[in-house]
Amino acid sequence: MIGRDNPDWEGAAYYTIRTDPPTPVRLKCGGGREAFKHGPSADWVLTESVAFKEARAEIDEGAAFLTSPHYKVIVGIRGSQPPTKESHANGAESVVFNFDEGQGRVMLAFSRDKERVVLLTGLDGANGRKAVAEYYAALLGGSQIDTPEQAMDDAFRAAVLCLEYCWYAPYGWIEGIHHWVSMFHMQHTPAAQWCGQADRSRDCIVSHGELAFPNGAIPHLLPGGRTARHFSGHNQFYFWEVAEYWKHTADRDTLEKLAPALDRALGLTFTENDPDRDLLLGWGLQIGNQEDFIATPYNGSVPTIEGINMMRARATVARALGDEETARSMDARIRQAKADLRSELWMNDLGRFMYYEDPAGNARLDGQYQTCIYPVIDDIVDPLDAWTSMRHLRDRLTGANGEVYLSNNFPDHLVEIFATWGMQAGAAQQPWGAWGLAAMGLRNETWRPLNAIS
Repeated sequence: MIGRDNPDWEGAAYYTIRTDPPTPVRLKCGGGREAFKHGPSADWVLTESVAFKEARAEIDEGAAFLTSPHYKVIVGIRGSQPPTKESHANGAESVVFNFDEGQGRVMLAFSRDKERVVLLTGLDGANGRKAVAEYYAALLGGSQIDTPEQAMDDAFRAAVLCLEYCWYAPYGWIEGIHHWVSMFHMQHTPAAQWCGQADRSRDCIVSHGELAFPNGAIPHLLPGGRTARHFSGHNQFYFWEVAEYWKHTADRDTLEKLAPALDRALGLTFTENDPDRDLLLGWGLQIGNQEDFIATPYNGSVPTIEGINMMRARATVARALGDEETARSMDARIRQAKADLRSELWMNDLGRFMYYEDPAGNARLDGQYQTCIYPVIDDIVDPLDAWTSMRHLRDRLTGANGEVYLSNNFPDHLVEIFATWGMQAGAAQQPWGAWGLAAMGLRNETWRPLNAIS
């Protein structure tokens, strides 16, 4: 009920208990510890005991309040039956609610401030539940697809729910509410815009811009707004997010806030990845999507295309703000980068770009799904070259059910027990495969990658 859009450490949740046939219920509430899937064993969660040492319980005006040195908050519980306090041999205290008729209601709340806890535990749970039901009905009613493939319809609905569940205001979307709370590449922002949540997209990109590292790098975020940088960073995704936000909202005020951060991030990107200043970029890891784990040691086709896209985004922002000088400067660099990309990395005999060219001038041929798709969806090549590029994807990186594989760089990608990051047909690859097919006019094939992952 409370806590989704509030950066403070507080929240409230409403629970109802029913048994059929009616069976007396004894609800025990006590202390605890932090639990994390990838941390120490949390077997204590499965025990019946709530006698955690140093936990203290207080009953005041019909509500129970739990505190512990291990908590940073006060926890309050108010039920449809009054609580009773229990003491344990180890000195711990807990509370119990007895629902003798087999049904009851509980409002649980937490905050750093007891007055807030008292207020939150007194909320009307029935009205809160009604508001939540109405919210999700509106969300799912306005964001749905209707196709001949039920699996795709269901997967789309699940994706909308996952997007909603994982929103962590104001920073972005955590990876998974069940176990992984970092916020890495925020490719979620256009989806939020399509769902009518452009305010979340704005909050996300503004937060990342404000929390940029001193060198200009756009951070990955962790809960509480802590910053990190992994896998060659977040810069290229950020530019895409900003450009998509502008297309959807025409929000010039937000662009004015972000322009300086874009300049610093763009300068850093070329400093780190184009040391010889030929506008052909290398890259570290994850140039395309999270878990790609593809590195480009030297002048590469996909990193260069991403560099072009970043400059395009900066030119778009400049024009939106009336800064024609910066826009023209970006345009000139884009033209040069496209020309160099074509002359150095396009392979006429194969009809596609190479992976990268090493410092000795040797062509490293076997690229990944991005190598085939990006030139098409990012308007890098003409329609004929786009066709031959996508033909490689269809012939070499597409499975029997339409699933798009990340790469053919590893020999064991068709053996399930050996599959690892770097060549899998994962969730991240399929939308891009569909996008590439759609760009070629292959609408009768576009659904296949999406259906495969559904």
